[in-house]
Amino acid sequence: MKQIKITFLFSQLMTKRLCTGGDTRGKTIATLFQKDKNFSVEIVTPEISKSSFPKFKKIIIGHQRFEKIINKETLFSAFILFFTRTIELISKQSLIKTDLIYATGDFFCNTIPAFIIKIFRPKTKFVVSIHHINNHPFKRKSNFFLANLISYLLQRFSLLLIKSKADLIFAINKEVKNYLISKNFKQKIVVVGNGLDIKNISKDINSLKKIKVKNNISYFGRLSPTKGSLDFPPLLSKLIKKYPDIHLDMIGIALPEIKKPLLNKFNRLGCQGHFRIHNFLKDKKEVFKILLKSKVIVFPSYEEGWGISLFESIMTKRPTVAYNLPIFKEIFKGKLSTAPIGNINTLAKKTDFFIKNYTKTNTKKYIKDCYQIVKKYDWQNVFSLEKQAILKLFK
Repeated sequence: MKQIKITFLFSQLMTKRLCTGGDTRGKTIATLFQKDKNFSVEIVTPEISKSSFPKFKKIIIGHQRFEKIINKETLFSAFILFFTRTIELISKQSLIKTDLIYATGDFFCNTIPAFIIKIFRPKTKFVVSIHHINNHPFKRKSNFFLANLISYLLQRFSLLLIKSKADLIFAINKEVKNYLISKNFKQKIVVVGNGLDIKNISKDINSLKKIKVKNNISYFGRLSPTKGSLDFPPLLSKLIKKYPDIHLDMIGIALPEIKKPLLNKFNRLGCQGHFRIHNFLKDKKEVFKILLKSKVIVFPSYEEGWGISLFESIMTKRPTVAYNLPIFKEIFKGKLSTAPIGNINTLAKKTDFFIKNYTKTNTKKYIKDCYQIVKKYDWQNVFSLEKQAILKLFK
C-alpha cells in the first residue's frame, strides 16, 4: 500500500509548550501516525511552538515580526493571531501537497485553510477533531460575555465549513456526535474519545517515594472561568471553617484575565495563606507529587470534551469530586462522585466527606472503582480507531 501523507494543522498554538488537553491530544495522535509505516506525517505549526515537534517535518507559520512582540496572554491577541495565521496559511496553501488534512481542533485558523485547500484540490481528504460544542454565550460560565459570543459565533462558522467540505469527523464524545447529527451533518462521525499514556504515567507515579498526605485539596488543569476556577474561593472559604489548616494547590496555566479576579476573590473571602497557584508545570512528576499530597482532588469544570487532566488526576488514586457533566455520566456511569453543575455547597459537602473519611473502606473502594475505569483508556486504542476510519477513506 502506498504511504498516506497526513498534514496536521496546529495553527491555534500560542505558547512554546503544549498546555491544553486538545493540543496534547493532537501531538500524541500525530506521533502515533508517524510511527506507523503506512503514513508519513507533516506538521503545520506557528514558529513559537515548533520546538514541541522536534522529530517532525514542519511548515512554519506565524513568524511575522509583530507576532514576536505581541502579547499572547489575552483573548484579543489570540483572535488577532488566529486571523493573521489564517491569511498566511491560505497564502501558503500551495505548499501543502498532501493526501489528508487533519485539523486538530475546530478553530477557524485550521478550518478555513482546510476548506480552501479542498476547493483547490478536492481529492485531498479533510478530517477534523471536534472536542466539544460551545454553549450559548448567555449560558456559558465566564466573566467575558463578548469573548463567549465571539467564540460561539466562530465555532458555528467553523462548523458550517466542516459540514460543507469535511470527509470525516472525529467526535471526542457522544454529545458532540449527537449535536452534529441533529444539525444534519452527513459525514461519517466516529466517537474516538481521548486517552492516557497509561504505562508512563504509572511508571512516574510508582517512581515517587512515599509521600505524606496532608490536609490538602488540589486541582490540575487549565485555570479559566469555564473550568470552574472562580468556584474555588467560595469552596475553600467553606472548608476553612471546618479545617483551619486546609490548603489548596492549583496546577495549570493561568492567563492574567483569570488570575487577577481569582486572587481578588480569594482575598475577599479570607483565604490568604491557604492556597497556591503553581501555574504550568512541565515535569509531570512534580504535578503528581502535589496531587499525591492531597486528600481530595476537586475538578469543578463547567464544560469538558473529555477531561484528560481529570483522568490523569484519578491515576494518582486519590478521591476525586467533579461537576456532573454529560461526558462524565457517559464514561463513569454514576461511579464518579459529582455535584450538580455550579452547586458549590454540594461540591463542598462531597469534598468534606472524603476529607473526613479518607482512610475508610468505602473511600478506598470508590478510588479503586474510578481507577479501574480510567486505566482502560490508552492512546493506542484511540489511534487504532482513527487509523481504521482514515484507511477506509482511501479504499
